[in-house]
Order: sequence, then C-alpha cells, then structure tokens
Amino acid sequence: MQALPRGGAMVAIQASEEQVRAALVDGVSLAAVNGPDAVVVSGDEAAVEAVAAGFAKTRRLKVSHAFHSARMDGMLDAFREVLATVKFNKPWIPIATTSTGEVTDPEYWVAQVRGTVRFADSVATLRAQGVNRFLEVGPDGVLSALVDGIPAMRKGRDEASTLMTAVARAHVAGWSPDWTRVLAGGRRVDLPTYAFQRQRYWLDAGTPALPTVDGWLYHETWTPLPHREATLHGTWLVVGGGSEAVVAALAAAGAETVTLPVREGRLREESFAGVVVLPADAAEALTFVQTLGDMGPLWCVTRGASTDPVQRAIWGLGRVVALEHPDRWGGLIDIADTDMALLPGILAGAEDQVMVRSGTVHARRLARAATTAGWQPSGTVLVTGGTGALGLHVARWLAAEGASRIVLVSRRGPDAVQVDIPGVEIVAADVTDPAAVADLVARFMPNAVVHAAGVLDDGTVDALTPERIATVMAAKVDGARHLDAATRGLPL
Repeated sequence: MQALPRGGAMVAIQASEEQVRAALVDGVSLAAVNGPDAVVVSGDEAAVEAVAAGFAKTRRLKVSHAFHSARMDGMLDAFREVLATVKFNKPWIPIATTSTGEVTDPEYWVAQVRGTVRFADSVATLRAQGVNRFLEVGPDGVLSALVDGIPAMRKGRDEASTLMTAVARAHVAGWSPDWTRVLAGGRRVDLPTYAFQRQRYWLDAGTPALPTVDGWLYHETWTPLPHREATLHGTWLVVGGGSEAVVAALAAAGAETVTLPVREGRLREESFAGVVVLPADAAEALTFVQTLGDMGPLWCVTRGASTDPVQRAIWGLGRVVALEHPDRWGGLIDIADTDMALLPGILAGAEDQVMVRSGTVHARRLARAATTAGWQPSGTVLVTGGTGALGLHVARWLAAEGASRIVLVSRRGPDAVQVDIPGVEIVAADVTDPAAVADLVARFMPNAVVHAAGVLDDGTVDALTPERIATVMAAKVDGARHLDAATRGLPL
C-alpha cells in the first residue's frame, strides 16, 4: 500500500451510514462503519471534501493514503500473489470479522484492503451473543471509545502503568484476573471492617426524642489573642490591590518581598516562604488560589469582612480552600492598614482565621449558643425560591404555624409546581432583577420574607470558575440585597 502514489483523503463523519451513503459521489468510498453515527469515507481528496462539506461534524484523518477506496486498486493483484504463498490455519481464538468471508481465504484479506470495515456490525453480533466487555489490545484507545471498552495501552503513556490501570478497571467491572499471576509474590489480606458495622445508630420507632438538639447550637465568637512580635524569613509574594501597607509590614519584619499586579498572569515556577493576596472579591480570590496556590502557603487578607458581604464571601471561599487544600493554605486575616504592623505576628502564629480590631488580634471560635424562643409567623410571608424543595418545606411549616397568606416566588411561577398547601399562591419573579423585586414587595407588602432562592453550581475549588461563582451569587447574594432595599420601609 505504501508503494502506491500518495494522495487522497479520509474523513470521519458523525452521521448514520444511510445518511452518508446517500451523499456519496464518484471517487468516494465508504471506508468504515464504526458505530451508529460514526462513519469514515475515503477516496479522491476533492470529492471526499465535497461529501464532508454536507455534514456538520467531520474530522479529517491523518493518513498517508486513502485506504479502503478505489485508490488501493493498484496493489490488489500484487497482494494476491503474496497471499498465495502464505499458509493459513484456522484460528484457535474466535474472530468476529469485520467483513464477509473466512479468514483462511486469501480473498478475505484482499477485501479488507478494498472494502468497508464494518466494525459496528461485528460489535452488534458480539453483543447479541452475550458479550458485554471489551479489551482493546493495540497502541491506543481509539476503538475503546466506540464500545465503552478498556484500552490496554495508550499513546504517549507509560505502558506498565496503563496496563495495570486496565487490569484494575476490568477488576472493578467484575472481570477479575488471576491476581497471583498479575502480582507475583503478593498475598491476600483482609480489609478493615466498616466503621459503623454491627452497631445500630437509629432510634427505634416510638422512642421519645431527647432534647439533644440544644447541645448542637453554636455561634461564632472572637477570642482576643496576646500581641506577638515576629521575624519573618525568606521571600514573600504579595499580590493584589492596595498592597503597599502589607509590603511595608513584611519588610519591617525582615522578609524580602516580590509584588505582582492583580491582572498579571502566573509567575514562572517559583516557591516562596509565603504568599499574601488581597482579593477584591471571591472571584478574584479564586483566581489567586488557582494560579498561586502551589508557590507557598497562601494567606488571604481582607478589609472589613465583619460587615462587608463582598469581603465576607472571600472568607467563605477561604474556609473551603482550607478543607480541600490544607497543604497549601495559610489562612484568612481581616485587618486595616492602620493595624498592619501586627501582620507578621499573625503570619508566624498558629491561628488561620483572624480579625484585627482596634489594635487587638482576635481568633475565630465556636461557642455554645443558648436556645431562643421560636418565631411565630403571621400575616403575609414572602418565600423566594418557594417552589424548590427548601421553599416548599418552609411553606408547609408556615402554614402549620399560622401564616394567613404565603406567597411562593420562583422564576417559573405557577408553571414550576402544583401545591396543596392552604393559603398559598405562587407568582413568577426573578430576584436577581431589582425592579422585579421592588414590584413584588409593593404588591404584597409582606410581614416577613424568607429568602430561600438559590442556584446550585458548586464544585471543588479547582473546578470552580468566576462565572460559576457569579451565577450562584446572583440569586443568593444579589437577591438578598434587592430584598433588603425593597423592604427597608416595612416593619418586617
């Protein structure tokens, strides 16, 4: 085949065999049918490209010749002569062929060169015979993608690791090897028992509920810490707006500093004694974590987080980073420029959630909270996100507690869900729209508002994006701002 004149083209098309066959022209052959919507055409370059232009999703294959097309005709006779010298034996491993004929017949192999490879038909035949697992023994995983198979090798990857990964995937799928041969010298051991096995933790029916919930209530407190002087060593990276006071404090404590403008890209691969970032909001904080997090323990500095929702959101993100990446996280510090001389002592200390107020360092703590009297609803109660699971739960509780009118608000309104709760009506409104919220409040004049609206678009820190944060913030945070502004004059 390689001795033939070069030229021609092969293109993979995402369409059915019937659709592609109807579009074929002179000079183009159906080279392969790999799946219900995976077809390959082959032949003269201009004709192949003309056929491919009629389909939305195509991909030209990187090949030296147009195989399985008339452009192979020049080698078929010579191929037959070679095949005549070959002794064929019946295979001892069954073969599901991709074309007609017996593999012991030389003409079968001539047809393979020139005809259509019907891989999809072979797979369908195997599935009809009860085959449900496929292992690809070849240089890559191209065919595995077509049958949800397991590739034994992958291009550009370590062969031993890839093969053991294939064995592990097969084992998980219930296709276990002889482990004494795979792991020679290994021995079988018992796994540890499940932590909660053989002990019942559920209350029996009829058992009176104990007032243990009182012991589960906590609230946030801030404990003053003694002043601490500290000397810092090494080079620290400082990133973000208004970083002059931070740089001065670090330098006064003996540290070398490197500053990086907010919008500049990632530095070359370096490591620092510590990284201090001053993000404007949670989205920028996320960017800093994702781009700078491997350069040293990352400390996030905010200003006014106890009262500013934008800065407080950075603390919410920071606590998540601390849980997901404890190895590269330093902590959260809320501090004014006038108190920045205290920063080195905090960086050298053991606390990772600190606020500085009036020259005193405070560390975050959780303390037992006393139970409080329950709220008794009355009059009209507005529930945003009212047709969601949380909103409907709140609505049922409100109805049981005596609210005379319950207004459930959602984007879709009455089309979202049908409810059978007394005193409930459903209206459509977008809480991210301040004008819509103002109209809503003016229309119903509520005695109370329960803001349960929200959008679920969460994920690990590495998978989050500023756009995903904005999506979530729009419904929950912006919605709360709009509700606050619209109800300022009401005795809620």
